[in-house]
Amino acid sequence: MIYSNRTPYDIILDEDLTEFEKEGKLCYVPLVQNPDENWVLGSGRVTEDMIRSYMPEAFQENDESLIIVCGPPKLKEAVKGILDEMEWKNYFIFN
Repeated sequence: MIYSNRTPYDIILDEDLTEFEKEGKLCYVPLVQNPDENWVLGSGRVTEDMIRSYMPEAFQENDESLIIVCGPPKLKEAVKGILDEMEWKNYFIFN
């Protein structure tokens, strides 16, 4: 189990992704739908507004920005639908 200094959740590659974010290489947003009292990051169902609010403007304006999604099947399906509605061209859904 990976533990970062931000959260005691089991998030694969959390420390690596957090470091890449610090270096400005990506915008990393771990979300949970039903957080417990220890969760301090994003929560709830993913929406277009949520994607836009978390994603830095520079990434939104760059046609080469890539959104990568992982999680349970229903989450991946819902986010794919949102990205398609947004006409977002570059995304990858982990299976």
